[in-house]
Amino acid sequence: MKTKRESAYTYSEAEEMVNDFVNYYGGNCRIEYRSADCSAFPCPRELESWSGETYAIYVIDEDSNKEVYAVAYWE
Repeated sequence: MKTKRESAYTYSEAEEMVNDFVNYYGGNCRIEYRSADCSAFPCPRELESWSGETYAIYVIDEDSNKEVYAVAYWE
């Protein structure tokens, strides 16, 4: 499964997107919070562009130990 990557403007939006994904995914997951390169994620619709480093919430499948979903956020 290829990792789905999305972006949100705020942390709370990103957290909600991750919670929705985890509820839908139904697998054994762990959540990680770490920095991310903006170029690896689509630009949030509220911004014209973004670059540099930001933060993201990653969902890791515990069985395969692979990233299955990630959401970067601006603020």
